Amino acid sequence: MLFLFANEPERDAPTTSSNGVRYYGPGIQRENIDAHTGDRIYLAPGAIILGGLNLWDVEDGKVFGRGKILYNLRVPASGGYSFSVLSRDGSRLVTDDTEVAHSPATWPQVCGSLGNAVHSASGSVGLAAGMHAIRIEVTQWTG
Repeated sequence: MLFLFANEPERDAPTTSSNGVRYYGPGIQRENIDAHTGDRIYLAPGAIILGGLNLWDVEDGKVFGRGKILYNLRVPASGGYSFSVLSRDGSRLVTDDTEVAHSPATWPQVCGSLGNAVHSASGSVGLAAGMHAIRIEVTQWTG
């Protein structure tokens, strides 16, 4: 028996010539992406960024598309490893397709308003010695 699942096709996806969009096309690219306030970064289907994404002090930024950013972690010895994520607007850390830590999106704070409090989430996972893919998914809202 074969099951196939497909996501809805992207609508109005940017192209290499779209104004105001940093476009990363299909293929493997080795680089760290440094985002800036107001950036729109699009990862096309099939785009694989081997590196990282820096969102430090970025406001109103958007990273979208169906590409992937992978950071490879070399684990020196088999065993249990702990990871933490800190985020204000939500994040998720995944290693080898296993969710390890999940920080929820913004939540109402004082007087029901959304604030700038940072939420921490941690988790542990058993890893064998060798290379492992680490993926961090983030949401960044204005403010």
